Amino acid sequence: MGGLGNLICWGILPVIVAIGGFYMQYQANVFKLLDIGKHVYNHYPGPCRVVEGLEYGAEKVIVLPNGLAVIGSGIKLAGRNMTWVENSGLFLFDFTNPWQNVTKFQFSSNYDPTGFNPHGIAFYENQRTGRISLFLVNHRPDGDAIEVFDIDFANIRLIFKKAFRHPLIYNINDIAPTGENSFFATIDQYSTSERGKYWEIFGFLKWGRVIHVDGSEAKVVWEGLNYPNGLAITRDRRHLYVAEFVGGDIQVFDVSQKDKSLKHVRSIATHTHPDNIEIDHDSGDLWIGSHPVFFRIFQLKKGPIAPASQVIKISYDPIANRAPIINEVFSDDGMILMGSAGAAHWKSRLLVGSVFERLVYCEINVPYTANDIVDRWTI
Repeated sequence: MGGLGNLICWGILPVIVAIGGFYMQYQANVFKLLDIGKHVYNHYPGPCRVVEGLEYGAEKVIVLPNGLAVIGSGIKLAGRNMTWVENSGLFLFDFTNPWQNVTKFQFSSNYDPTGFNPHGIAFYENQRTGRISLFLVNHRPDGDAIEVFDIDFANIRLIFKKAFRHPLIYNINDIAPTGENSFFATIDQYSTSERGKYWEIFGFLKWGRVIHVDGSEAKVVWEGLNYPNGLAITRDRRHLYVAEFVGGDIQVFDVSQKDKSLKHVRSIATHTHPDNIEIDHDSGDLWIGSHPVFFRIFQLKKGPIAPASQVIKISYDPIANRAPIINEVFSDDGMILMGSAGAAHWKSRLLVGSVFERLVYCEINVPYTANDIVDRWTI
């Protein structure tokens, strides 16, 4: 029996040690994800103000080449008892006249705004005609749809054109148009139940995907992403950026011009939780609204652990593929802006939008960027 007991003991002991080691590693990963002990310092790029007229979130902010910005407001997040969805809408902000506030878009008569629940927004400009189409992720009560509008700037009106639906169009977070009838989109999580989504995050399951839709056809073009969130495509439609919200990386892809398949080029570690990506029209820099402390995202009121806000700028050339330069442009502990989700830059002017509450406008008066420092040291 002694020999059998020793055999059993020595057989079980490695299993216990292995389980204990796995549990300790899992706990360490959870603490790292939650950003336990991380502190946020406040700094701003210049004078800032709260833009009036948006009290129910500004989850996605995009800017057109002419300096007009479109903001989506009023997203209703699953699992939270939020009543502001009735106030949801799309709003216009003019960077060329930044001391004015936002104006709400009206919809054409052929569009039913009932249950309007906006998320990702992007635009497509027809290079031949100059016509701008607005693509929108709408989490309708009967399922996700990608809706397309023409923009009537003179009357601040959106003219409904079409809607895309497909079994692969679900849990859509953001979109990047590739044509008037085609686009990339992120499926941030595979699961459709709240419990399944929870375990995807805290089980560190990389089940997120990128799809491409062309007319009535849709296909998965990339898998294995850790909560893919924001999405942006370069103006020549040759390079795609995907923000992994839980993973903390920006994934860079080359886009095949033949079939829209993707080739991975680089992972850019941000050491934060990137949300939406906006590409600067002049420089090609990435402006990213981010969440620096993960566990604070789940708070919904001002206080010591209010959701913090952060904007980072990434200077990167996907053709040269040299090491990117990352600057933190805006940082706030949640007292001015809770939970920054998006940022849009236009000629030294910045809009920062929140999932939860409002929109902040800032002038950028910083004396230099990391690029200037690098240039000075290399002279």
